Amino acid sequence: MRSPRIASVRAALECEVYEVAHLPPTPDGRGHHVVVGRVLGIDIADEDIKDALVDEPALRPLMRLKDRHQGTLGDSVEMNRPG
Repeated sequence: MRSPRIASVRAALECEVYEVAHLPPTPDGRGHHVVVGRVLGIDIADEDIKDALVDEPALRPLMRLKDRHQGTLGDSVEMNRPG
C-alpha cells in the first residue's frame, strides 16, 4: 500500500518514526521536538531523473534554515568521500 501524499509533489520520502525527543520549552513556552526515523521508500517524478541520477536543481528544493529564513539549492560541488 502506498503512503498518502500530495499529488503534485515531485519527490516524496516515505518514513517510519523511530523516536521523538521532546526538548525543553523555550522561554515563551513553545515546545520543540526532534524526530528520528528511517526512510522506507523514495518516490521521484520520472522527469526529474537524468542519466539514472536525480536532477537536484530540477526539483528546486527548499530548505528551512532558522526562524522564517528559507534557502534554495545554489551551486553544488561533487566531492569524493575521505578515506
